[in-house]
Amino acid sequence: MAAAQPRRQATKVPEIRTLCARIKAELGEAARFNSFWDESPDSVGISHPSEPDRLVYVCSYSTGYFVSLELPTAEGSDRPFEAAVDDSDLTLDQVIDVVRRHLGIEA
Repeated sequence: MAAAQPRRQATKVPEIRTLCARIKAELGEAARFNSFWDESPDSVGISHPSEPDRLVYVCSYSTGYFVSLELPTAEGSDRPFEAAVDDSDLTLDQVIDVVRRHLGIEA
């Protein structure tokens, strides 16, 4: 039996790398990067370590960033998450503010 191949992690586009560096610098250990989109070079998921199901999905586009906020589902739900808010054409600073607010991270 052949060994399982590790998933290939895509090299992220510069906009996502910049976002991740700023999140890490400004929010530190309060923000965690999720591996759901490892194979997608233009997107990343961000959550709080204590509440991994409260998620911020970020994707970069030529006009800015798209953000989708996800919430944990109610117990017994068959959905993987509850959609909260989507927003597009955001700047880097706006995305960081959205991440901070959605994850409840103090400024």
